[in-house]
Amino acid sequence: MRSMVLSPAPRPAHPAAVTAPVRGEAPPSRRSVALRRTVSLVAALATTVLGGCRWITGVPEVCRVQVTAQPNSIPARSSANASGDSFSCSGARLNHPRTQVRLSSSDPTKATVSTGGSIFGIAPGTVWIVGEAQGKRDSVQVTITSEIPPIIDVEPNPVNLTVGQSTRLTVTPRRGDGVPIPNLPVTFSSIFPGIATVDSTGVVRAVALGETSIRVSISGRDRTVAVLVRPATVERVTIAMQRNPIRRGERVPVVLRLFDGGGRELETLGRDIRYRSSDNTVATVDGSGVVTGITEGTARITVTVDGNDRGSVDVRVTELPVAFVIVPQLRTYRVGAQNSLVPTALDSLNRELSLAGRQREYVVADPTILTINPQGLVNPLKVGTTTVRVRVDTASAVATVQVTEMPIGRVRIDSVQVQRIQGQTFQYTATLFDSLGTVVSGRRISWTSGNPQIAAVNAATGLATAITPGTVRIGASVDRVPGFADVVSDVADFIVLPTPVATVAVAPGSLTLRAGQNRVVSIILRDAAGEQIEQLYGRTISVTSSDPTIAFGNGNGSVNGVSAGTATLTYRVVDAAGRQQGTAATLTVTVTASASASVRPSP
Repeated sequence: MRSMVLSPAPRPAHPAAVTAPVRGEAPPSRRSVALRRTVSLVAALATTVLGGCRWITGVPEVCRVQVTAQPNSIPARSSANASGDSFSCSGARLNHPRTQVRLSSSDPTKATVSTGGSIFGIAPGTVWIVGEAQGKRDSVQVTITSEIPPIIDVEPNPVNLTVGQSTRLTVTPRRGDGVPIPNLPVTFSSIFPGIATVDSTGVVRAVALGETSIRVSISGRDRTVAVLVRPATVERVTIAMQRNPIRRGERVPVVLRLFDGGGRELETLGRDIRYRSSDNTVATVDGSGVVTGITEGTARITVTVDGNDRGSVDVRVTELPVAFVIVPQLRTYRVGAQNSLVPTALDSLNRELSLAGRQREYVVADPTILTINPQGLVNPLKVGTTTVRVRVDTASAVATVQVTEMPIGRVRIDSVQVQRIQGQTFQYTATLFDSLGTVVSGRRISWTSGNPQIAAVNAATGLATAITPGTVRIGASVDRVPGFADVVSDVADFIVLPTPVATVAVAPGSLTLRAGQNRVVSIILRDAAGEQIEQLYGRTISVTSSDPTIAFGNGNGSVNGVSAGTATLTYRVVDAAGRQQGTAATLTVTVTASASASVRPSP
């Protein structure tokens, strides 16, 4: 906001300076001259006041206007929000009543906007929402789309057709008050065109038996119409066995064919088809038309289609003895994982026989390796190889089976992160899990160190020794399956910490220097056992002086005399966190006067 100080206009030195006569006119009178001076002064004052009126009245000056709309695309007969902000020349948002932005619509036939910023869509098209304040303007474009009808009436709904039939959908979009909305474009689509199709005009045509839906879309709103395609009327049925006769225990489906009055074959989908047997002690039939032989004899299988008996077929059940038994050879099982050993029984014609109702027996040569119950369930007990004789009725066969270890699925090192001081040890352990998640024991684990210079580990026992400060990865691996190259592993962090400093010593314990003289002392670090520590490993030696104007030193052992007097230097070992380790040492420094220039400690 600009501010201005008003001051009276400067007075001219002579009345002639206020106004000058026009050539040929009489000189103005003294009263006229005074009047003209007054008018000029008032005009100048008015100009000044008008130029700074905003400062006088307290109304800020608007330099920029910004208009926004959210959202900027709405359907007809719906609303959006618009807002207008005014800004000063410094960029600050203004909130003075006389800086408020007035909103208007460029085309009220398409959309209107209220004083509160509410946009109401009237007809499809594009409008500009204009904001103005103190002559500054801005605008935002808003698109009005077609009205979204809240109600979509579709007739017929649902649609029931037979294959080949068609019908046209009548669609009427309505407003919330029930008034139809004219001239809205409608699109149609079928969820499953293989059952029923629909064209752009809404004509639905039945293609195949089943159920589907037609999606009706208007201005982004959808309505679905259920379509049921019923089968055509069955006029003729044929039924036969896929194979006849059948054996006891054998399952054989019937072959069913349906035809309409024109001789066209019809699908069975969607029809009420039921089967029954004349003698369930000889043969049974399930709802899918699968016949099972029970005992030797003959039974009639009858089919009912849509409530009417349409046909029958006689099925003969025979009994052929088991001639051959086939069992898998060199079957492999895992210890602790149950499985099965199922034989295949064949008749003399090499046709497979059902095992239902037949006697089965398993004889294991070494039952300490595995056992098998009469149903063929195998229980592996230990690693090894043995043979199994499998008997079905009177026929038998021998199979060789082997049992191996359960493969390792995961290795977990029990200690994720370990910290030890140089020279200390840590015993690593790991837990093994098989592929089923069960803990496994007795398997050999191989241990490795990612950097033996930092920490060494015994490959067989997992005993790790801290050598040099640092961090190293300790790995544990085991063969997934014994005898194969595939391994599974895990890693953990081993952090080696430096040996703690127990004491700090300085030799000599006292020192005499001249002002400006420099000497080097020995700084000796020892651990709790009295052993000298050679490396700091991230630690530093801090040296403080009781009077740096007399003497000072550094962690390298250098001592500097500054001026005559006595000062005490204290030597401490601190870690990376600034914590002191061990006890500190002191050095008494006596400095004598010298003609040489004094040495000042570095800032």
